[in-house]
Amino acid sequence: MKKIFSISSAIICLILLVALAGSWAYFLKLSPKPSGDASPASGASPSEQAALSEQTALSEPIDSSEPADPSESAWPLLELSYEPASYEETGEVLSNPFCGFYQMNGYILTEDDPAELLELASRDAASGSLPLRLVQINLLRYSDSDLSDNALEQLDGILSAYRKAGRQMILRFLYDWDSKAMDTEPDTIERICRHMDQVSDVVNRYTDCILLLQGTFTGDCGEMN
Repeated sequence: MKKIFSISSAIICLILLVALAGSWAYFLKLSPKPSGDASPASGASPSEQAALSEQTALSEPIDSSEPADPSESAWPLLELSYEPASYEETGEVLSNPFCGFYQMNGYILTEDDPAELLELASRDAASGSLPLRLVQINLLRYSDSDLSDNALEQLDGILSAYRKAGRQMILRFLYDWDSKAMDTEPDTIERICRHMDQVSDVVNRYTDCILLLQGTFTGDCGEMN
């Protein structure tokens, strides 16, 4: 038993000595050469010379006396300039576009003479001090048919009135504003999609003054509920 133990101890010691010798050789291989030696050891192999050269390059201090040329960088510096604006506090209503409180106005498209409806839209657009308006367009009269040319002309006239008045719009299409959407909405999703397609040409002519299109035409008051 003692003999087996002695042999095992000798093997373990030998393994440790080999590992220690390998570590020491690796350390000597990567150690930087003395500062007075300008070239790798002449007796070293090519791979050892390359390793020593790389280690020396990494260990040499970087000369920071000359600033780096931004044009030579892979990430050139972006030069920006600005002029700070000067503002004063005020309690007055500001007319910043596309923000703040809004006023709500609604219109039902019909086959009637559009003159009265367009006159109402012009008055609504011109009244009040709030630049942002929630404009609701009710399509309940067309829940079982396509929108007529007359209805699309009315829509165009309403949006034009708000643009002329310098207003910005949140636009909402709906079929109900009396909480009776189940009675006034089209029976099929295809009809709703058709109405979306029809109004798109008119709406896209006013993208400069429309903040957003609200909702998906459906639900009580167009609120998708």
